[in-house]
Amino acid sequence: RELAIRLATAGVRLARQAAEGRQLVLGSIGPSGRIVGSEITVAEAEGAAAEVALAMADAGADGIIAETMPST
Repeated sequence: RELAIRLATAGVRLARQAAEGRQLVLGSIGPSGRIVGSEITVAEAEGAAAEVALAMADAGADGIIAETMPST
């Protein structure tokens, strides 16, 4: 999770610099690559996504997009 948070934070900061205040910066949370309910619990997946979303918001994202996340 630490790496995901560091990467998400850096991505938002870089996007914010590139936008130069002219565009919105949206964070994106994609699938974890693990099967929810089998390889990871729902609570673990929700917790990881929440941590990354909060990190992106703290870094200055104007919004968060949650991509399709299959459960099987």
